[in-house]
Amino acid sequence: MGLPEDSDPLSVANDYCDTVNANIELFLRDKTRKMKFSLENAKQDWPVFWKFVGAEGNVDKALSEFDVRYNATEV
Repeated sequence: MGLPEDSDPLSVANDYCDTVNANIELFLRDKTRKMKFSLENAKQDWPVFWKFVGAEGNVDKALSEFDVRYNATEV
């Protein structure tokens, strides 16, 4: 990334997250159809999102995807 060797990885990661969040907020600032969606509460927020966008299909099957662990290692 062209950073100095002594860059603090946590500071770089925090700056990246701040930048991404600021860019998302800037993109959404003038949008009228938006909603908050918390990954920590994805299973609760998903049905609200589903209705908000007028999705069709099996909402329960879609919800079950939140239980699938991808690229996870056993602890």
